Amino acid sequence: MPRTVAVLRNTPGFATREDAVLERLAARFTPVPYGVGDTVLAEGEYGEDAFIVAEGRVAVYRSVDRDKVERVAHLGPGHVVGA
Repeated sequence: MPRTVAVLRNTPGFATREDAVLERLAARFTPVPYGVGDTVLAEGEYGEDAFIVAEGRVAVYRSVDRDKVERVAHLGPGHVVGA
C-alpha cells in the first residue's frame, strides 16, 4: 500500500491530502497491470472505473474516420484515465 499512497501523492486532486486520508483511499484501490499495446478503455465505451497511471505511459487515440485514428495525448504517472 505505501506504493499506492506514493502514486496518489503525485496525482492532482490527491497531492495535498493528509497521509491518513491517502492511506484510507489507497486501501480501496486495486492495482491493475497493463502491458505494451493493451487497451485500457475504448473510445465510446462506458466505464465505471478511473485509472491512475502509476508508471509508464498511456497513449490516447481518437477515431478520425472509420479506418483512421490519431494520437491526441501521451499520459504518464499521475494522470487519470476514465470515469
